[in-house]
Amino acid sequence: MSDDVYEMPEGIVYGTFTSDFFDKFKNYKSIVMPKSLKNIKFKIIYNEQHYGNLVLQEGTETFELGITYILAFGNLFDSITIPSTLNKIDENISRYANNLIFEDYKNSELLNCDSIKEKIKLVNILFTATYYLKVCATFKPRYNTIILKSDDEEHIISSDDFEYYVDVIQSDNFKETTAVKFYNEFCEKYHIDSTEKRKVK
Repeated sequence: MSDDVYEMPEGIVYGTFTSDFFDKFKNYKSIVMPKSLKNIKFKIIYNEQHYGNLVLQEGTETFELGITYILAFGNLFDSITIPSTLNKIDENISRYANNLIFEDYKNSELLNCDSIKEKIKLVNILFTATYYLKVCATFKPRYNTIILKSDDEEHIISSDDFEYYVDVIQSDNFKETTAVKFYNEFCEKYHIDSTEKRKVK
């Protein structure tokens, strides 16, 4: 293990992490959470520190914030690594990370959803949309980069050069309909299997 990486010991299943906890490891470039960790929650009231990379490993299922906090100097982490087992992510995660890295993204529980409500939520977590007169819309990442990694592929979706255009389907809920259309086209573009979507409980 590199001196730049702090790897937490195994055995932790549930964790609530505060700014005091992360301050102990602020000199490391990466903090690697244990594989045993199922649920992670942040509880940061105020923070002026900026940390490196937070790596969630396979086995982690939920990532929650549920807090009020202030960051004086941008986001908390350079990047957060999302394992394929993660099936719940906080909608405010863009306030925490400059970059998101999806490991084994084709099998991602988060990306593979069949619920319309979950599709819309996920699109809003990952992208910002601009709608033009109910005719077309453009979607751009909320992050510097969204990185999709698998054994045989890696896609870097950069906010500098990714701008996806979608023709709007006319409906009473045109924003929601367009978000779902974008989600489906995004899955097709990056070879995320649309035939075996997870069932949202």
